[in-house]
Amino acid sequence: MQIDEKLINACRKGHRASQVKLYELCYPSLMSVCLRYRKSEGDASEIVNIGMFKVLKSIGKYDSKTPFMPWVKRIVINTIIDEYRKNKNRLELQHSLPIEELNGRDKRFDLNDAVSKIHCDEIWKMIKSLPEGRLEIFNLIAIDGFTYREVGEELGLNENTLKWHVAEARKQLKKQVGEYLYQTTNTRNEHV
Repeated sequence: MQIDEKLINACRKGHRASQVKLYELCYPSLMSVCLRYRKSEGDASEIVNIGMFKVLKSIGKYDSKTPFMPWVKRIVINTIIDEYRKNKNRLELQHSLPIEELNGRDKRFDLNDAVSKIHCDEIWKMIKSLPEGRLEIFNLIAIDGFTYREVGEELGLNENTLKWHVAEARKQLKKQVGEYLYQTTNTRNEHV
């Protein structure tokens, strides 16, 4: 999405209608980013609002040589990181239950077979079921492509701790995919 330079300049001057228009243009894209990190639309929307406030507050520093939307998305992702830091102690107190095995069921599935049988909405539900702190770490590293070092510096966490969280997230997701495929395979076989 291309944002008109005139709109950006009007926002720099504090023109309220232009700020509202910019918010409306950016909201869908930013909401999709925030929904990857938050379990509810309300929480995601709150992050978008905080992030857009920061964008409008710092729009005077924006360099037009840089593409606008990646600049805005980076501010919103930094907002997500800031919120994680604020809530870090609370998140560390949450305990996730250990993932149990599939009770002796066949856990071997071809990855291509799994991907072709699972709708992306189901995959997003599985990702969103991760515990909140782990969800954010997994998204930053596995989805948004930040390095362990970058995330570690931003969140004040050891790289090995981050690697453990990502490994646990992958383990949980692998289990959920296996259970989903087992359930859908059995459901189809019952109807035959």
